[in-house]
Amino acid sequence: MSHIPVPQNTSPPNEPAIIAYLNILQSTISRMGMNSLYCKILCGTILAALGAVSGLKGHSFFLTATFPLIICSWADARYLSLERVYREKYDKTVEKYYRTPGNDDAPELFDMKPGNKYKSTDSQKKSFKSWSVWPVYFVLLVYMLVIAFFKNS
Repeated sequence: MSHIPVPQNTSPPNEPAIIAYLNILQSTISRMGMNSLYCKILCGTILAALGAVSGLKGHSFFLTATFPLIICSWADARYLSLERVYREKYDKTVEKYYRTPGNDDAPELFDMKPGNKYKSTDSQKKSFKSWSVWPVYFVLLVYMLVIAFFKNS
């Protein structure tokens, strides 16, 4: 018969506080995910509007449309980077709650600061390379090139 170890706390946790903290983290994670989605929607809407009503020639359209593409993709990667930071924080909190008897670290309750990871450009670069960011903006870039080509002709 296999024995499954049950995590034990060395001191009784304040469970309502831990649950509240985890709920705050989950809410923040959800908000970052929605903000990332809004960046994609905003960028697509702006580029579609520019393509539909713009009287600009091809190269002028491309230069004008590049600005919202860059800004939205940067903001999107930023939100995704923050989402990852908060997911790690959530996981660490759960791990600390179920700590082993040799680990005396207390949970970092109500600490919502993402820390230095938020300021890291490496985290944002990693987020930009994510499947949920670069393909969207690549397609929008192709859209811009196609519109610019047809506006030139």
